[in-house]
Formats: sequence, structure tokens, C-alpha cells
Amino acid sequence: MALVGVVVRDLQRAIDAQVEQARAQARREAEREASDLRAALLGEPALERVPAHARFALRNGELDVPEALGALEPSAIDYPACLDVLGRERLRRAEASGSAAELEPLVSDAGLDASARAWLAVGCAWRAHRAGAVAERDAWLARAGAAADPQVAASQLLLVATRDRGVSDPAAALRLVRRLPEGTAEAWCARLAALGVEVQPLREAAAEARAWRQTLRVAAGFVPNLRVATAPVLAAIDDGILLYQPAVERGAVLPLADALALAQSLRAAEAAATLVQAPLPTDALAVVQGRLGLLPASVLPGSRFSGAAGTALLAAALALLCGGASLFAVRALRREAQAQRARAEFLTTVTHELKTPLAGVRLVA
Repeated sequence: MALVGVVVRDLQRAIDAQVEQARAQARREAEREASDLRAALLGEPALERVPAHARFALRNGELDVPEALGALEPSAIDYPACLDVLGRERLRRAEASGSAAELEPLVSDAGLDASARAWLAVGCAWRAHRAGAVAERDAWLARAGAAADPQVAASQLLLVATRDRGVSDPAAALRLVRRLPEGTAEAWCARLAALGVEVQPLREAAAEARAWRQTLRVAAGFVPNLRVATAPVLAAIDDGILLYQPAVERGAVLPLADALALAQSLRAAEAAATLVQAPLPTDALAVVQGRLGLLPASVLPGSRFSGAAGTALLAAALALLCGGASLFAVRALRREAQAQRARAEFLTTVTHELKTPLAGVRLVA
């Protein structure tokens, strides 16, 4: 029993040593892969190959919102709240009567905000359109001019599209949809689609703007750290990574799969140093000392008996255990046979010793 215990302990130590060696090798390979990832993704060509909606930039230490988006968080302006009490009363009477005459003084008021006056003029144009006053509608549209507020411009363009049964300037519509809030953009596209306008490019532009704003929102949380960075940054964030080049004040936010694909394409010319093998196991990703890396599937931790060496050791352990059990069985059988022989010899001796006095008693009798 003691011999088997020693053998099992030695075997367990050998298995633990094999597992620790495999894990150490996995750590070394992960660190090497992380270094390769950093070298590939933090090079200047990487940012050039990132889609526009995944990029961001800093300007004078602050997040730069592209002009194409207008604002990071576009919101609807409450134009009725911009009017005074008399202006709101005029607006109420105009909505009740459907006439724009009440709003004429407000549209002509130079003291009122230009966007509010454009909003009122477009509203008057819609009222005239619903009343069938074509000339009055066109006059109000002309007075509205080029609205600066994207939502006012969207209402104006929708009215023109309703009048013309189509959009005469698709490029302007594409620029406009990127500046609208997400819900407003979808509703606007639905209204245009009801008029027979091809809105698929508009919806794609709105989706691109939505993804771009998401990139900027993620980057905004890192601005304080990026502002003082002096070396290229590669940081793991949720299910993606963030890249930043302080020399050019530009960066990108990429999903993990896209980042790995980008790194692979950047290193495609290095046939001897393939970064990712397909298919990539989902549990082969790891972060080692804050760096993203890959673990070879053959040495992934999870089982103490993994790999060919672990299988062989396990088989040897089972063979030793079976051999030990057989040894115990043989020794037990041998002891049982010895006990049986001793018992038979004892009975024979006792029987012989008893026969002698019994013979004397028989003679006397």
C-alpha cells in the first residue's frame, strides 16, 4: 500500500510539472503574439485601413467631432419654447385656424433666432401645402431659405420631395441624414420611402453615422488618458480594442474580430509569421499583462490531463494502479493459503496427540 502511494504521488508531481510547463509555454506564446499584435496594429498603415466610421481624432486635446456628423449627440430643439408668450399664442391660433397670417410678424421679426424663424416659415409652407395654396407654399419655402438646423432642413426637404415627387439633390439628402438624431433619421427615411424615393443609400448613411457616433462615444471616455499619452496605445475595451497614435492624434475603435483580421492582413506578406489560423477557437483569446494575445489550442488550460503527454501519463497511472491492485490480490490469496495450511497442520497435530491417551484408556478397559 505504501509503495502504491509513493508511485501515485510521484506520478501526480510529474503530471503537475507537465501542466505547469504547458501553461508557461502558453504564456510565452501569448506574450509573443501580443507583441506581434502591437507591432502590426500600432503601425501607421493600420489607421489608414480602418473604416472611416471606426476612426476618431483629437484636436488641441479634445475629441474632434467630424463636420459630417454635426454634433456628437444631436437633439431636437423645442422651438415653441423659444417664443415668448405672445409668440406662443400666435402659434396656437395659427394651428387652430390652419392660416399662416398670424405667424407673419414672427417670421419677419429680426430679433428672433434665425433657426426659429426658418422653422416657422417651413411650418407655414406645410399649412399652405395642405390648404392647396401652391404659390403661397413656394413663397414660404423661399423665405425659409437654407435652414441651419438639420431637423428644420429635413422637414423642408420632405416638403419639396412631396411637391416634386422625388429628391432632386440626393447628395444633399445624404449629408443631411447623417446630422439627424437616430429616431428622426429613420422616420424621415420612412416618409421619403412612402413617396417612392429610393432610401437605401440614406439608411446606409444613417447607419454609418450611428456607428461613427458610437466610436466617438467610446473614445470620449479615454480622452483624458489619450491627451497625455506619449507612446502608441493599444487597449482592450469590452469586446474590442482601441488604437491611438499620439504623434498624429488619431485613433480607432474596432471590434476584436475586425482588429485581428486587420492585423492578419497587415502581416499577410510575412508567410512565416501567421498571426491567426482559421478557424480561431473563441477560448483561445487572452490578455497577458494588459496585452491582447492568442493561446494555442493545444495548450489551453482547463484540463490537468491535456495533450499527448498528459494522455500518456494518465494511461501509465491507470496501469500502475491496476498492477498495484493485482499485487494486493495475489498477496491476499497467498496469506489465505498459508492460513489454511496452518489450520490443517494444527488439526492434524491435535488429533495425533489425542489418539495416544485414548489408546491407553481402551487397553485398560
